[in-house]
Amino acid sequence: MSIEKRIIRGLQRLECNDIQVIHHGGGRITLVWSNKSANERALVVAATKTVPGVTEVNVENGKP
Repeated sequence: MSIEKRIIRGLQRLECNDIQVIHHGGGRITLVWSNKSANERALVVAATKTVPGVTEVNVENGKP
């Protein structure tokens, strides 16, 4: 299973469905979303970092 799919499955369990996941290779991930609170952002980034193969997580605000 790809890194993107593993991240999306984990975020769906947290009921965070409106997030776009972009894998740039080498374990670098960008998450794109709009209107998330600071607590939600921290939770999503922390959850993404626990996925095997993820080495770097960047965040962008915008429409997923």
